[in-house]
Parts: sequence; structure tokens; C-alpha cells
Amino acid sequence: MNTSLCDIIKKLVSEQGTDVLNDSKKVNAYLSDLAAKEPKPQRMAFVKCLMYGFHTELQKTSIEDRQRCKNRLAQKLFDDEGLDISLSRDTLDLLEAVLFETVTETSQSEPSPVVEVPSVLIGKVTPTPDVHEASPARLTSSPITAPDTPTQAPHPPKSHAARNLIIVAIGIFAILGFAIFVTTVNNSNQSQSTAETFFLKGYTLSTAGNYDQAIVEYSEAIQRVPNDAYFLNMRAYTYDCIGQFDKALIDANKSLQLQPNDSHALDTRATAYRGLGDYQKALADYNESIRLNPNSAEVLNNRSYLYALMGNESASGADEDKAIQMDRNMAAQAAVVAGTANHYQGNYEGAIILYNHALSIDPDDKMTKKILELRRQAEANKWENHF
Repeated sequence: MNTSLCDIIKKLVSEQGTDVLNDSKKVNAYLSDLAAKEPKPQRMAFVKCLMYGFHTELQKTSIEDRQRCKNRLAQKLFDDEGLDISLSRDTLDLLEAVLFETVTETSQSEPSPVVEVPSVLIGKVTPTPDVHEASPARLTSSPITAPDTPTQAPHPPKSHAARNLIIVAIGIFAILGFAIFVTTVNNSNQSQSTAETFFLKGYTLSTAGNYDQAIVEYSEAIQRVPNDAYFLNMRAYTYDCIGQFDKALIDANKSLQLQPNDSHALDTRATAYRGLGDYQKALADYNESIRLNPNSAEVLNNRSYLYALMGNESASGADEDKAIQMDRNMAAQAAVVAGTANHYQGNYEGAIILYNHALSIDPDDKMTKKILELRRQAEANKWENHF
């Protein structure tokens, strides 16, 4: 499960309450802004879950039946939207964590103090007698007498009539303009939603190795939203996978024009340059990608392969060793996350097994120290649970 994305959504829910999950468009805008660095497929899959109302179904389901419910909902996403089943399950795990862990954390926090709201803020305005009410003295004052000679109301000058026509015309144009604006926004939102559906289908096909059909789906998404840097980069990556490096380079360049500091797009373009035999440009892009995202084992592996092609065996070996260690740490981290979840739920035996598995992966010293401390806590809790 993507813990960093989970934390971002938990923060939103803790600030605005679980009702915010009923507004999928608002959540989508929030994630696009504050979770832009998180994988877009999972962000979009999470929003799809909200659009289907899965958060409501999970809230109504008992703890015992929750896993069965998630499996059923994941199958529905696969059947209706074509989403990868593992992505669907992972996203539903994330939704479960947001719903129930956030509730637990909120319930343990101190209640917020009650703040008196001034009446003026809730629409209750006390009128000032001098301004809004006629005083008795004013009501009993001498009436104003009419003039002796009645005067006829003058006709408005022609200039006034022309001004009124102009005001009416401006009002009509304003209404028409607003109607056009609303229609444009609705069409734009519909195009975005349809584009995301095509993109998710393309992503599922790509992960399954069906690259040709994935490109068809990505192209449908880009046709509807042509300036989405992520869509362009994913199609470029897929072109790289089938060896169409010239097309990959075109899409990667467009993506980087929209987001110049995207480490993933730099990696994609570097691979295209490598496939076209331009090793120096490929190396420059790999170096910049690693500078922006130094913890990417995938990019280190790609640069290692490039160094091997360039005949620099020592640099290739150094990158490969770093990538292997990063992969170990990532695998250990995944086991630690699963162990922590079991620990949190009171399954100390299961947590200890997962912590031991994390240690067997041979992570670096810093990670090993962290895992040993977590295992010690789980063993202590297990021992206390016997009494």
C-alpha cells in the first residue's frame, strides 16, 4: 500500500471529515495539487472508488466481512473499468486504512474547543435604529405638503433610453458568456473523466505486457486531454518498451515541456536516446533524473546498462550494486509496513514473522536497526498479552 498517499488523504479526512469523500471531484482536485508526486494510476483508482461509493459500502461492512467485500469491489473495478486487479485491491486497502485508521486517530485526539460564532457571521444582523428603523419622532413629524401646482413627471431623455438599451445588451451578453463558460467547464470535466478511463485501461494493458493495445488506449486519453504530461510520458514509456524510440522521444519531449523537472520523464527520454544510440544525451538525462530522485533503483539499473554499453564496467557495477541494495530496502520496507499493520491490529505473532522476513532480505544497517526495534516492541506486546 502507498503509505505516503494514504497519509495525504488521511490529512484531508482529518481536516474536513469523512463526508469529503462523497465529493470525488474535490478529492481529485486535492490529490492533483498535494499528491502530484504520487503514482497517478493509484490516485485515479482511488477517485474511481469514491465515484462508485465504495467508501460507503466499506463503512457499512463489519470487520469480519470487510476482506470479502474488498475482493468483490476490486472485481467490480476490474469488470467495469478494466483496472488491474492488484491495483484495485491495493487501492481498496488504502481506502480501508483512510476510513478506519483516520477514525481511530481522530477519536483519540482531544475534542476541539467550542467557538462562539458572532451572529453577524450566521446571518443574524441587528439593525441600527438610526439607519434601519424610523424613530417615533420621525413618524410624528409634520407631513410634507405637496406643491400647489402639480408637476408632470418628465420623459427620460433619449440618452437615458440608449443607456438602458446598452445595459440590457451587456446583461444578455454576460448571461450568454456565463452559459458558454459553464458548458465549456462541463465538457472539460467530462473529457477529463473519459480520458482517465482510457488511461487506466492503457495502464492495465501495459502492466500486462500488451503494449500495442495500451498505446491505443493512451492515445485515446491524449486525444481528449492533449496537455497531460503524465499521459504523454506513459505513452512514451510504452513506445520505449516496444523499441519505437523515435516516437518515445517525441512524447517524452512534449511531457518535459509541460513538466521540466519530472524525473520519470527524464528517465523515459534517456532510454529513448539510448535506444537511438545517442549515449551522451542519454547519460545526461539519467544523471539529471537521479539527481532529482536519488532513490530510484530502476533509473540506476538503466544507467548501469548504459555504462555497460559505453564500456565503463566499473561505473556499471557501482550502479548495479546500489540498485540491488535499494531493491532490498524497498522489499524490506514493504514487509515492515505489513508487519506494522498486523502489530497495530494486535496480531503480534504475525507481525514478528513479517519483521523476521524483512531482516532475511538483508537490508542496510539503518533499516535493520529499525526492524529490530519494531520486533522487540512486538515481542514485548505479545508477552504482555499473555497476562
